[in-house]
Amino acid sequence: SQSTQRKHKYLYFESDINQKQSIRYQNFKAVRQSPTSSIELYNLTSDISESTDISSQNPSIITQVTTYFNDALSSCFIESRE
Repeated sequence: SQSTQRKHKYLYFESDINQKQSIRYQNFKAVRQSPTSSIELYNLTSDISESTDISSQNPSIITQVTTYFNDALSSCFIESRE
């Protein structure tokens, strides 16, 4: 029997070593070097090497991933306190 896996809106990654955070959202990868850093945005379809930051051309996606970063951090904080 096949089970169906729920599709997530985004995937969140965080490094314990340097506090770097990443979100995979649609064809994009958003990166913050730290929780207070600006967000870099890369289109993984056309820029797999993540060499061209397109954040300034995509303010609506930056707004969305900022919400996801905040949600992920809130969720991690709540889980770590339980």
